[in-house]
Amino acid sequence: AIGIGISIQYLLVVGGQRLRMGSKKNFRRIKEEKIPLLGGVGIFLTLLISAITFNNHQLMTFLLIASPLLVGGIIDDLFEFSAKFKFIFQFSTAVLLVTLKYDELIWQTWAPQTLFVPILTVFFVVCLCNAVNFIDGLDGIVALYVMSVIPAIYLIPNGLQLTSPFLLGALISFYLFNKYPAQIYLGDVGSNLLGFTLAYFFLTYQPTDLSHFTLL
Repeated sequence: AIGIGISIQYLLVVGGQRLRMGSKKNFRRIKEEKIPLLGGVGIFLTLLISAITFNNHQLMTFLLIASPLLVGGIIDDLFEFSAKFKFIFQFSTAVLLVTLKYDELIWQTWAPQTLFVPILTVFFVVCLCNAVNFIDGLDGIVALYVMSVIPAIYLIPNGLQLTSPFLLGALISFYLFNKYPAQIYLGDVGSNLLGFTLAYFFLTYQPTDLSHFTLL
């Protein structure tokens, strides 16, 4: 995954610079020069190629559920729509998660078969996607933060457990180009995807007992 990811990220850096597809200076991104916002596309493609190559159904399911974030993120990075526009795609992803993974969601431990499940799922997905989006633009920070969670994803039973090596490879590949001085940023595709990764990890966590869940 690392080799695939490095190749993809490099092509996106070069292509983004030549096409002048870069970030604009704002309160989150203070650099004067335009930095390509294609890192998230690179992560998604790295994971997709890895899922197909290694026939990883768990990763394929995750990417299918996250696909609205890819579409919405690309459109938003190109045209910079309002927060309401982003919410539509975040909400769509949460709905897909509830539809395809309803019986596996952690809320079933508390209140199965109630309205409680979809409401909290939407809340978690939207909050974590926007939280990660807020810190995109700080060189290397997001990648390092999510990488620090990978050991937990690997060790704790959840819907991403078998995908953790591919996630780590994709993140390392991105970090090599995102560390100071950054040559590429996540963009809305990446920040939403990584925020959803954290939400998906928690929401599909399967506690073996209530004391284990309380500890988490």
